[in-house]
Amino acid sequence: MAVNDLKAFFQTNPLISLFSAEELAECVKASEIIELAAGIDVVKRGESHNSTWIIYEGEIAVPLPAEGTNEEVLTYLEKGRIFGDLSVFTGNMVAFDYQTTKLSTLVRIPRPVFMAAVKRNPAATLLLTKNLTEIVFKMGFYQKEQEVRKAAQLASHDPYDLYFTSASEPMKISVINCGSSSLKYTIFDTTQKDPLIEGTIERIGSDDAQHKVVTPKFKKSVSLGAVPNMEKAFDFMIEAISYPAVGGTVRDVREFKAVGHRVTHGGGLFNGPVIIDDQVLEQIRSVSDLAPLHNPYNIEGIELFRKLLPGAQQVAVFDNTFHQTIPAAATYALPRQLCAEERIRRYGFHGTNHEYVALNAATFLKKPLSELKMITCHLGSGASVCAPSITAGASIRAWG
Repeated sequence: MAVNDLKAFFQTNPLISLFSAEELAECVKASEIIELAAGIDVVKRGESHNSTWIIYEGEIAVPLPAEGTNEEVLTYLEKGRIFGDLSVFTGNMVAFDYQTTKLSTLVRIPRPVFMAAVKRNPAATLLLTKNLTEIVFKMGFYQKEQEVRKAAQLASHDPYDLYFTSASEPMKISVINCGSSSLKYTIFDTTQKDPLIEGTIERIGSDDAQHKVVTPKFKKSVSLGAVPNMEKAFDFMIEAISYPAVGGTVRDVREFKAVGHRVTHGGGLFNGPVIIDDQVLEQIRSVSDLAPLHNPYNIEGIELFRKLLPGAQQVAVFDNTFHQTIPAAATYALPRQLCAEERIRRYGFHGTNHEYVALNAATFLKKPLSELKMITCHLGSGASVCAPSITAGASIRAWG
């Protein structure tokens, strides 16, 4: 299809015709033309959806799964119809199957390009919202919301997005854990399930530091000699990440778009991961007395990476926030005033791992986490048990 033909087609669409000339050109440039025979699944229920689709020629059937082997065809979509916009707008998994009923030509626009244009145009945002509202009512979505969400979740191979399924664009991410004498780091590419690189530098502050590096094709442990501080450990980490023999998958650390920092204690200030700014950093510092052997070193890692990559998103992930659902009454047999003044309560730790294990178990069992009751164990140099259960996806008691 010629560029001018696609541009003219877009200009006939009530929504896309509201885009500016520059935004329309971006959509044309980013679009992919796909021709499919009859009976082909375009998008399946449970998938993470990162594209907006428009029917150039042909027809799409949207069947609502019903009990038994038959499918109830809910509606038919014809030429000019945009579909997939509900999941593109909300970021949720696809709730229905979209299948061609005849030879069809479809236009696919990447979600980031389409949504960027919509967000910059109030009229387009209003029209898209109106269209989505009509879809919701037409499909009886309010009445069937829970059943549809559950079916989509069960159909997905990664319902809790543990492996970057919903990532709208490829990116490299670094995750680090800074301790008093160790630095652990993992490098991810959102297009791949397994890490690119995993490394550990131990005995920081000694004359005999050790560095272990593991990739899918490489494994090595070397003695570094003297590594006096975390800053020097960072130098060795950066060298290993970009070293060709290790894999050469990262040519420059500036490729990282985000850095995740394991932070041991957030006190009662945070309910989940947060983007780090100056205020968040000071809040973490303010509760360091609750984890004096951990938080100061976590903060040092944050400061080093903020200096190294000022343009990357820095995210703090706290060990104790998963356990914030433990009842506030879960304190110790101490005077209430003392507990309040000194912030003494059962915080729970290793929450990142307890949550990860719980989500993996739910994925393996193909059951929503909200329907499961389970016990999770974290066993390592530190150990903890989340018990008697993680109920409906929430921690209600933890020992460590």
